[in-house]
Amino acid sequence: MTTTAVNVVRDADAERFVAPDGSSLRLLADPAVTGCDLSVHHSVLRNGADGAGPHHHDTSAELFYVIGGTLEFLVGHEVVRAGAGDFLVVP
Repeated sequence: MTTTAVNVVRDADAERFVAPDGSSLRLLADPAVTGCDLSVHHSVLRNGADGAGPHHHDTSAELFYVIGGTLEFLVGHEVVRAGAGDFLVVP
């Protein structure tokens, strides 16, 4: 078994972005921190807010865990709705 280093990102050190509608995003880790094709964000979207526009990642998947409310994801040509407690992996 290989032991790897543990990276701790403190809340106070996380990069923050606040949108005009009050939605917010904290960048907790990116590949420079994780050492792989993994970025971790904590996003709070206000009711009716748009998230990221349609985009594609060539080398990584995106993981989403919905804590509250409902989100709609465009996956290819399909809209996938997810609610509180749902977990999605988009290849």
